[in-house]
Amino acid sequence: MKEDIEKMKNDIIEVMNDRGGGKHVSFAELTSIDNFNGSFAWGNPNYNIWFWADMSKKACDAMDYLIDNKIVKLEPANRTIYLFDGCMLTIPIAKRKNHKYKKPRWLPVTLNILN
Repeated sequence: MKEDIEKMKNDIIEVMNDRGGGKHVSFAELTSIDNFNGSFAWGNPNYNIWFWADMSKKACDAMDYLIDNKIVKLEPANRTIYLFDGCMLTIPIAKRKNHKYKKPRWLPVTLNILN
């Protein structure tokens, strides 16, 4: 399992470097990674905010590691980035910062590799 997460982390970084030079990469661009897609949502459960959905457990664990270890940073993004990338979530968009929503909300973000 640990090797699977390590591979997923490396695959995410590789796609980020290939697609956007490590900057402003959307989750839609990561869906091409083998075993990235699944049935989990990844985000901030304390606020009921999703950054992306339909992810595998390995992809969620890899993202947790990349964020927690300050390898990747999330930045708020306009949903049109996802429209251009051809993939958007169909839940309402989160509009208020630090608000605890009763139902899931999508916060569109892009990923950036920190140096």
